[in-house]
Amino acid sequence: LRAIPTSEDKFKIVRNNFLTGLGKSSDALLAIGILSEMPAEEKADEDMRQLLMSNMLLELVRRDMELLIAWANAIPDDAPNEFKAAAFNTALGLVALLDPARAAKWLDSKGLKSWSGLGSIAAVGNPYVLRDIDAGFTWILSQPPSAARGEAVREAAYTVLKKQPEIAYDYLR
Repeated sequence: LRAIPTSEDKFKIVRNNFLTGLGKSSDALLAIGILSEMPAEEKADEDMRQLLMSNMLLELVRRDMELLIAWANAIPDDAPNEFKAAAFNTALGLVALLDPARAAKWLDSKGLKSWSGLGSIAAVGNPYVLRDIDAGFTWILSQPPSAARGEAVREAAYTVLKKQPEIAYDYLR
């Protein structure tokens, strides 16, 4: 990649194909440096970085959810361009959709950090209550009191009332 000037269109094509391939290989950690160095000043740049990262994360989760978690954990907290926040929250959302209990354990092990985002409790809690309403609300309420927890309770209640009203009614009364 260093041999191609970054201003050339073919640089972006090679970089994008390279990143997609890394998700399918055992060298996914190489992508951390490339993705974190991508500029994020303009919306189009941020959207492209998010798309490339999401595609790579989907490849990782197809192979093994633990690979995805290990990859996100390997990103330095001080990665440039707020990459830790973008990658962690995208990965957490994927894990929460597939296995909310695993996502809850992962978030609990990390704790709420500046890069985990205020919406991380809700990102795990919403799919959790849909899968297991009692375990989901128990987990949300086990989080330290905060605005993020309060928002997660409201969002989870709304989600379950909208998508599973009979279960929600029985549980919430």
